[in-house]
Amino acid sequence: MAARAKKVSGETNAPENTDTKSAGQQEELTLEQALQQLDEVMERLEGKDLPLTDAFHLYQQGMQLVKQCNDSIDKVEKQLIVLEEEGI
Repeated sequence: MAARAKKVSGETNAPENTDTKSAGQQEELTLEQALQQLDEVMERLEGKDLPLTDAFHLYQQGMQLVKQCNDSIDKVEKQLIVLEEEGI
């Protein structure tokens, strides 16, 4: 998990993990973990004095997290449909 960068003298606002990995390469997170990270990304994007390149990398990270959340929810929905069809 990428830790949130804090505004402390001598530290940077840049995201620690700006890699844009595909879903297959990205560490598999639980839905709750992905939502928490997405919330952290949103907080950083709403902050002041964020350089454009950092904002762009955070946006990309956020979009990957949204996709992962959607995929996770879709998977559970499909499992529920199967259970309903089986009458369980």
